[in-house]
Amino acid sequence: MKKQNLLLVLAMVLLASIAFIGCGADEENPNGSKGSGDGDSDSDSDADSDADSDSDSDSDSDSDSDTKAEECDGEKVDCYGECWGCALGSSLCKPKLEDCYLNEKCASYYECKDTVCCDEDNNCLTGDEWEECLSTCADDAKVDDEALELYQAIDKCVACDACAESCGKGESQDFAMCADPSKMNTVDTPCYEDQADDGETACFSWAGWGGPCTTAVTNCKNDDKCGTLEECVNDTRQYDDWSARQDVCFEDAGAAAEELYWAYMQCIYCDACSVACLKDAGSKNCKTYTPSGK
Repeated sequence: MKKQNLLLVLAMVLLASIAFIGCGADEENPNGSKGSGDGDSDSDSDADSDADSDSDSDSDSDSDSDTKAEECDGEKVDCYGECWGCALGSSLCKPKLEDCYLNEKCASYYECKDTVCCDEDNNCLTGDEWEECLSTCADDAKVDDEALELYQAIDKCVACDACAESCGKGESQDFAMCADPSKMNTVDTPCYEDQADDGETACFSWAGWGGPCTTAVTNCKNDDKCGTLEECVNDTRQYDDWSARQDVCFEDAGAAAEELYWAYMQCIYCDACSVACLKDAGSKNCKTYTPSGK
């Protein structure tokens, strides 16, 4: 009897020990024999998820910042209302805008043009009002040649490349800067805008906007006295005594304005459009003028 009781006690202790060992194992690995697999799975899943998230985020970021220029343009797309703003955010023209903003004078000039000369819907002043506004912006920003070149690079990128179709590349005087330089200074090229047929670009317009005389022309137009001098000289052409009247124009303008004016005129008539504007070149002192770099 005592032997049977002893065996019974030993059996109960053994069962209790087995139960205790099993419980301890469960506490160390609550998920049982598959716990290790699940742990790796969760870890892999989290890592994959993070990687996917990073990849998606990077992809989205690249997509947002690298809008393709061709996505902006189209035959039925409005040049100013739609394409222009889109192009400024494209991978093609955005770097030009960023270059301008790295230059304090260019940034100030651009901001003034964008907010003072145009409204929030990109409706801009036209004609003389536009020229006067740009001149005021240039004066306020104290723009120099470097700032002007950076600013003009933006316009060229948008009008001639990113929005070539919607803005009518080279098919209007508004975007004369997009014209093919090799076709500008020829005997068949119209010198002035009023001589150009539809779809033609006058050499004078091209040379002064995007062509080789852009800086010289802009410098004169952005100077109040030089701009007034140009208007005065143009106005004298309707009179028989135009020569005497022009002398008065130059006297009133002063030496600094006269220098800017002749740099403008001679660059166009004696250099950039010497063939297309040959008829009028003789009145611009071309015989004594030596184009820069020649």
